[in-house]
Amino acid sequence: MASHPIRRVAVIGAGVSGVLAAAHLKSEGLDVTVFERAPVSGGVCPAYDSLKNNVPTELMEVSLNSWKPNTESFVGHRVLAEYIQDTALNTGTVLIIGGSASSVDIAKEIAPIAKKVWQSTRGGAFDHPISMLPENATRVAEVSSFSPLLNGHSGDSSAIPGTVTLVDGQVLENIDRVIVATGYQFTLPFLPEHHRDDLKPEDAGDHVLVSDGLQLHNLHKDIFYIPDPTLAFVGVPFYTATFSLFEFQAIAVAAFFSGQAALPSELELRSEYNQRVKAKGYGKKFHSLWGEDVEYAASLMEWVNQGRAPSEKKPDGYSQTWIETKEKMKLVPNPKNSLYQETQKA
Repeated sequence: MASHPIRRVAVIGAGVSGVLAAAHLKSEGLDVTVFERAPVSGGVCPAYDSLKNNVPTELMEVSLNSWKPNTESFVGHRVLAEYIQDTALNTGTVLIIGGSASSVDIAKEIAPIAKKVWQSTRGGAFDHPISMLPENATRVAEVSSFSPLLNGHSGDSSAIPGTVTLVDGQVLENIDRVIVATGYQFTLPFLPEHHRDDLKPEDAGDHVLVSDGLQLHNLHKDIFYIPDPTLAFVGVPFYTATFSLFEFQAIAVAAFFSGQAALPSELELRSEYNQRVKAKGYGKKFHSLWGEDVEYAASLMEWVNQGRAPSEKKPDGYSQTWIETKEKMKLVPNPKNSLYQETQKA
């Protein structure tokens, strides 16, 4: 036994050797810091594109992590790197904050290598069904607070030395990692004159584009900036078939910028926008086209095609084939099929 017990260890490199060394050092209660110059673990596995292991995966498996089912004996470097990265994460309990697509995807991704997954949500309208979570994941209430980190923590050294209190009073302990999967906020750093981060959405006025970051203000059809429509946005709506919907928006922008289509007066645009705010309210839901995308696209294309010769007309919107395919997909059970998952909420 060492006369001066080691308490803190630096591991240099996050390849398989470093990951395994760090994991077992932590399991013995030591305070470990891993230094790695690359942004992710994996070491020299991605050295060149055709790299494969020359020892069968069956013989390379470590006690901390199993290969995914049906992994072949000889695999490419991406599979090897992923295995190392999964092993690096295989340390215990994970708290994921957020309840929508990215949160559920991450829960499924880490479930095989995590002891326990907590998913904390506010119970929002866009939360995915609990049924989509893996077996070792539990949905809990919104986070109320994080406790201060404790000094001289003597428990499991892999866990964060603190607790998480939820709004319902439940306290989560021994959390190893916290992943924030609460989505994104709108920000336009290249247009600072249109930012007023100090304002509430309802106080944004007629010229502000971004207030609290949960939506973009003063856009006609989520595209044209009402005070100056030569500033246009493609790609704002969500809960829609993004690629195809964004193409309709691009067609609309091109039609206006080329002079092929004319917008109503600013007064009319403002009136329509205000009606939409009154109907949908503020926040992320303002840009949701869930259940509205077919009507939205048809309306947009009707405007684009006004006054065009038949030979120059653009599509009227989504085709009947597209609409029928969408209806069929609502009946296809698949963990990634949002159309099907939404039907299960009812």
